[in-house]
Amino acid sequence: MGDRRHLDLRGAQYSSAPFSVMWGGVMEQEFYQGLAHRVRNIAEKADPFTRRRLLDLAKRYDAKGGQTSRPAAAERPLPTPRTTPPASIFSGPGEA
Repeated sequence: MGDRRHLDLRGAQYSSAPFSVMWGGVMEQEFYQGLAHRVRNIAEKADPFTRRRLLDLAKRYDAKGGQTSRPAAAERPLPTPRTTPPASIFSGPGEA
């Protein structure tokens, strides 16, 4: 017979986590990433109020899945708040 080689595992490092835990983490990550993708697809067809809430939910799913959230195309920044009230609420001359 030929030369038999044996794998020497005496100095090998092993993870303390069982394989099922590591595999479960991968599956959980894919699960949340899939949910985030589906929620973003629904948000594309939703009204503005619902869209904002769905995109926020997708960000939370991304965070649980270990992925940084990416800005969606339908997402836009909120307008800055006014520092002065609109002119229409001021009383004109002669009004008390």
